[in-house]
Amino acid sequence: MYIEQFCQMFSDIYRLELDFDELSDIEENMFRDLSRICYGYTDNEEEITNLPQYNFSDKQVVEKVDEVCKVLGIQQVVSP
Repeated sequence: MYIEQFCQMFSDIYRLELDFDELSDIEENMFRDLSRICYGYTDNEEEITNLPQYNFSDKQVVEKVDEVCKVLGIQQVVSP
């Protein structure tokens, strides 16, 4: 549930509120990749198996968030 909420919120912010003119190239690339994974997030294993290039699992979302945070030096804050 938390992954789905994160993906929805991140996708909305990315599409509607992000000022791309203020991003560095690396920020733009990392956020674009994360947006693609969030957009394709599903908890349906059959969808992931049938179209793995378009559908992404909880694990893949978490891995991408970890990568983005590491590359961009963002400290992760996890709340219950």
